[in-house]
Amino acid sequence: MDDAESPIGNSTNPSEISAGGSSDASTPPAAPRRSFLRELPVLVIIAFVLAVLIKTFLAQAFFIPSESMVPTLEVGDRILVNKLAFRLREPQRGEIIVFAEQYDAAPRSFLSRVRSVLFEGLGVTRPAETDFIKRVIGLPGETVRLSKGVVTITDTAGKEITLDESYVTGEPDLEPFGPYTVPPGTYFVMGDNRPNSADSRTRLGPIDRADIVGKAFVRIWPVSRFTLFHRPVYEASQPARP
Repeated sequence: MDDAESPIGNSTNPSEISAGGSSDASTPPAAPRRSFLRELPVLVIIAFVLAVLIKTFLAQAFFIPSESMVPTLEVGDRILVNKLAFRLREPQRGEIIVFAEQYDAAPRSFLSRVRSVLFEGLGVTRPAETDFIKRVIGLPGETVRLSKGVVTITDTAGKEITLDESYVTGEPDLEPFGPYTVPPGTYFVMGDNRPNSADSRTRLGPIDRADIVGKAFVRIWPVSRFTLFHRPVYEASQPARP
């Protein structure tokens, strides 16, 4: 009965004490610690290189600073952007993208670049570049029209598509726009919060393909609102207007 009640790992039987617990002064236990300290700089360099590669080619976290994508994205949300997706294919209608309008031309010190990788890449601090996040609405060569809050697209095959935008749940933007034909190599983008979004209808204009950073695919913060973003399907179409 006493053996059953003995706590695990607290045996006092001398025969169960490992050799590593010997008090012999000729075998100091400090060697593993010195080995770890020698390897630590190498581990830090490897971690830094991996972080640079991930941020550059695979994924990057971004902080949402404005209300232009409400209610899909709230101020303070943090998202992950897939930077590889558009290296393999073109952006598609309905996808949420991040793009750079203004780049930081000032040279950065080594410490600044380290800070960029470790903090901006995780969405903890804001990047020096001016980045925007919007939804792709018009593809190259298509004609975009906005009337009474409803967006219609005339695609390059001459079909007219009326967008059923369930993600736009706030006040509709009744200001008419278009028709506007998207130039080749560019994309027409809009925010989900239509009355409060600076987008391709205003000063941003169409977005160059080269300025697109990647596709937003998941909200990681706050944890309670963790969400995977899926591209909506726009099905309603009819022949183009004469």
